[in-house]
Amino acid sequence: MKIKKAILAIVFAGISSLAFSQTSILITNDTGIDFFGVHASESEDPYWSDDLLTYDIFEDESEVEITFPAGMSCLVDIMVTYDEESSIEFEEVDICEISGIILHYDGTYEIY
Repeated sequence: MKIKKAILAIVFAGISSLAFSQTSILITNDTGIDFFGVHASESEDPYWSDDLLTYDIFEDESEVEITFPAGMSCLVDIMVTYDEESSIEFEEVDICEISGIILHYDGTYEIY
C-alpha cells in the first residue's frame, strides 16, 4: 500500500511540475513587417497576456525565443502587434508539442 502511495505521489508531482512550468519556443517572423509586441492567451480565453517580447522590436525575417507564462495550457493563441491598432492572430498553437513556429502575414503558420 505504501508503494502505491509513493508511486502516485511521484506521478502527481511530475504532472504538477509540467502543468506549472514555463514553455519556450522559437518564433520566426516571416510576415514582411516588424512587430512591437507578442501576446498569448489560452485558446477560448478572451484576455491576452502582457507583452512577451523581451526586445523593443521583432524584425521581419528574424527569430526570437518566447517564454510563455507558467501555468498556461498547451493550446494557445498568439497575437503579434505591429502598430498601435493593428495585430495578427495565430490560433490554436500547441506550444507543448513544438520547438518553433514560423508566422505568416495571413495568420497561417508552420510548426517544427
